[in-house]
Amino acid sequence: MDYKQVKDNAKAGVVNNGLNNTDDPVTFEVAEGLGSRFPDTAEGEFLVTAFRPALFPDPLDDPQMEVLNVTNRTGDSFTADRNAGETGGLHAHTAGTEIRLEVMAKHIRDLQEDVDSILNPYIDLVINTFTNNKQVNEKGQTITEILFQWTYNDATDPATSQNIDNGIGDIPVPNLSKLATGLNITTDTTFTLTASNGVTDPDPTKQTSVVFRNRRYWGVNDSATIDNDGILALSNSELATNRLTTKTFDCSGNEPDGNYIWICYPKSWGQGEFWLNGFLTEFQKNELSFTNAYGHTEDYYAYRSPNPYNGDNIVVEVK
Repeated sequence: MDYKQVKDNAKAGVVNNGLNNTDDPVTFEVAEGLGSRFPDTAEGEFLVTAFRPALFPDPLDDPQMEVLNVTNRTGDSFTADRNAGETGGLHAHTAGTEIRLEVMAKHIRDLQEDVDSILNPYIDLVINTFTNNKQVNEKGQTITEILFQWTYNDATDPATSQNIDNGIGDIPVPNLSKLATGLNITTDTTFTLTASNGVTDPDPTKQTSVVFRNRRYWGVNDSATIDNDGILALSNSELATNRLTTKTFDCSGNEPDGNYIWICYPKSWGQGEFWLNGFLTEFQKNELSFTNAYGHTEDYYAYRSPNPYNGDNIVVEVK
């Protein structure tokens, strides 16, 4: 804050009827050598009260009392803006006018505002969270509705408007959720929530995304070959983005012949290196065009253990 400058016991008489006008701003002079009693405007502006102390010891009693904001002082010459106080008015001052640097309401108020800003600092608006209920989906899916939810911090001024892009639109305040329907999303899409309270600058934003992933399949069976339906029939699957994983298999239940271990994933993830119970093992690689449950087709690797196994707790790490 730019405080008004102060100085003890600063007073001086105005000479040459320098304030006997309504010029705004006004330039006037005080008695020779008395200008130094007042602050140096190089350090900031200051307020003075103009009144006639010989007639009115209390400036408030003087009908010509006026507060001026001094913007420049050069020696005994002052330049000031007129009618700068909460009381008084713009007047043409008669002879006998003095200016004095009095304690004013603005001096106290500036201090109060600074203390208040320290004890109760302004808290900008922040979007803490922004989520949706369709964040990760399988390729081939079509997302037709999304539930968006969000939270804010305990800001000094709460949000007065909020909007989600990509056609979702404005959401009334104070709603903290939006069910968007009639959508047709089939590819990765990022949504941005923008809020405003008219004070925080820039407006806070936060993003949430809807993404589509391929699925990894794994399990066991007694067949040395596998096709599209066989991959879909494997007992385990998950959405993922790369081949790196460690899985535990149970090959029991087909003794004594045993079961083969199968791990299938998109060809785009690259060829894998397989470690079975800590030993590098050459899995047989098969390639096929695979169509998932949603009709999305992509080239896949279907890796099979070199031999069928019996027993459980068989750990395979894919590198």
